[in-house]
Amino acid sequence: MANKLRIRINWPRLLANMSKQEGRAMSREEVRQWLVDAGFTHDEDDYWIVKEPDLGQLEPSEVISVEDA
Repeated sequence: MANKLRIRINWPRLLANMSKQEGRAMSREEVRQWLVDAGFTHDEDDYWIVKEPDLGQLEPSEVISVEDA
């Protein structure tokens, strides 16, 4: 079973990267939905719970901190 991690998202970086990838300005709500669809669970504020293998869907610069959940 994969370890679960509690991560803190770097929202400005994630929004910029996703907007560039999509070729349009992405809203925070759109990116939140993408995170949920990708297996992330919102914890509180900018924190999310994710299985360790799924963390690879984010760039290192999009994550501020990582700790065991």
